[in-house]
Amino acid sequence: MSLGLPLLVGMLAVMVFTADWGTRAALVTFVLTPRRSRVIVARYLAVLALTVGSLVVIHIIAALVFLVAHVQAAETIVTAGVGAQFASMLGTTIASALTAMAVGGLILRTAPALVVAVFAPFVLTIALAFTPAVLVWANPYGFASWLADPVLRWRVDDDAGAVGVGPALTSFMIWTVVPLVLGWFRQLRAEPR
Repeated sequence: MSLGLPLLVGMLAVMVFTADWGTRAALVTFVLTPRRSRVIVARYLAVLALTVGSLVVIHIIAALVFLVAHVQAAETIVTAGVGAQFASMLGTTIASALTAMAVGGLILRTAPALVVAVFAPFVLTIALAFTPAVLVWANPYGFASWLADPVLRWRVDDDAGAVGVGPALTSFMIWTVVPLVLGWFRQLRAEPR
């Protein structure tokens, strides 16, 4: 049930960070709260709370539906495998939300930010497929893949699906940290129109 959540949360995160800038609402927001950093932090916390809350609610609903459909297998709901799947999905969804917030905060326009946040990683992954050595380190999905299945080696050469710590951190820096920092300063200095 939660497979589409990273995409939906990413789109919502972009809209949370760009909605004020496309209308005159930013003028009102920053008049009511002149310290922009408070508004930005509140947006980050709200999106993260919504992300975690949505995932928890989806898993509770899925567990209840499973219980109704399979009463005889009720003990299989609380297992290490289910906990690992939840932790994996939580990591992937939070990574998606952070990246989308970073892109939205950097671009400040809804349509271009949605295109960049949703389609650019997909297109870039396809384009970099022809250079696997670069794709390992610049994969937009590298950090989320590592959170879904953490491997505690710097680089993984023997398993094509696994991501090591080095490529995961590189992906996190390129696709989340750098746009997050640049977007933070851009939001602090941008003129509301």
